[in-house]
Order: sequence, then C-alpha cells, then structure tokens
Amino acid sequence: MMSSTRTLVTTAATKPKEKNVNEGFTVHKGISIIKSFVDEIGVLEIQDACIDEDPITNKQKAVLKICLVEHDWLFVCTIDNEWIDLKACFDPPNQLKPEFIYKCINSWNENRRFTRLTIDSEKDLWLRGDFPISHGNTTYLKESFRDIICAFIAAMSEYQAYLVSEAGTYAKIADIEIHKFTSILECDESHTSEKCVLCFDKFQVGDKCIKLPCNHFFHRQEVEKYLYETPNCPLCRRSILTSSENENVTVEVTDSL
Repeated sequence: MMSSTRTLVTTAATKPKEKNVNEGFTVHKGISIIKSFVDEIGVLEIQDACIDEDPITNKQKAVLKICLVEHDWLFVCTIDNEWIDLKACFDPPNQLKPEFIYKCINSWNENRRFTRLTIDSEKDLWLRGDFPISHGNTTYLKESFRDIICAFIAAMSEYQAYLVSEAGTYAKIADIEIHKFTSILECDESHTSEKCVLCFDKFQVGDKCIKLPCNHFFHRQEVEKYLYETPNCPLCRRSILTSSENENVTVEVTDSL
C-alpha cells in the first residue's frame, strides 16, 4: 500500500503546474500539497503514507506519518474531503503533578485557538488539531496547510513548558491557601492506633500529616491532593476556609456524577 501511495504522490508532483482557479479537493491533492510543503521547508520528513477507503461509503482518507527531524517527533496527519486532522502523543512532563494535570490541560485549551490537549485512560497526552479544508484554488490550499502545520509544530514545541509553568502557578497558590488554614502534625505513639481514611494506612511514628481546623488529620501527601480540588474535610465536610468566628459554616460538596 505504501509503494502505491508513493507512486501516486510522485505522479501528482510531476503534473504540469495547476491553474490558480477553484477546483474540487481530493485526498490525492492533499497528499501532493503536504509533500510539496514538506519538501519546501526541509525540517519535516514523511515516514509513511497511505490511502484508506471506506468499503461502504467509498470515501477516501489519507494518513501520513510526519517526523519533525530535529527533535525526532512524530505526528499523524489525516486528510479527507472535509477535514485535516493532526495529532501527536506524548508522555506528561515529569514535573507535572497528577492533581494539576486536568487544570493545566483546561487552561491550555481555553487559551489556544487551533490545538487542544486531551489525556487518555493510559495517562498519555494527546495534542490535536482539526481544521476544515477550504475548497479553493491550489495556492490558497497550500498556504492554509502551511499555516495549519506550522501552528501545530509550534504547539508541539510549547505545550510542555506551558503545562509545567501552569502547574507551578497552581501549586504555589494551592500551597499558600492550604497551609494558611492548616497545620503540620508529626505522628507519635498516640496516633499509631488510627488509620488515615484516605489511604487506609496506619499512622506511623514520624509520619507527616496535615491537621485541619476541625482537628481531623490525614497523611500530608494524600490530603493535599484532595484539598487542591475540594477545600473541605474528607470526613466532616467542614471547609478549611471557615473562620473561627463562623466555625459552623460549611461548604457543600456536590457530587457531579
């Protein structure tokens, strides 16, 4: 299949120069435009290309694996008659704490026009961009494809630093807020008969815990993750933000499921 696709692309590339008029778009033309663009800029390499056809609808779809050579980054470009879809898979940055990952992804998606981040069940990050194809002349199509792919490459280069920076901001705010209203408790013998209700491990002498205003305490690493999302005690639901003058006021937690 790969060899036939290459033949197709090569044939398309050797056709006489197409007139600058409105023409119907095909996936074959899409491959030709992508190949021309890749050859021009010199930093990309097409590693695989094929055309799939739906046996029911007979609609064709081109799938290209493209490498950003300098970084050895791969992304997949899928083209049909209506859309160009770009996607790349990455491991989350090591510095990104699990409790902040969804906030950081949401922040990226709110501030990016052409790309979005998602995370799958295996905790892999996916960078994606879906763009409608403008059915115009070949020159305009090529310029559109150039803008689309350049925007995606820029996002590939920026996403990691953005997520780490956002996570640092969230962590700083959360740390200030949590420790403003709580205290650190180091377990001694009197605590070893009790369990942390979040991780179900018994408290050991020397364990670092966080004590909330309601006097309930939990292993620090467990309760911090919880409080970043919901500033209420996991046991009694009292808010850690409740002042001593209003200690009977609580924040209700609504289960969204």
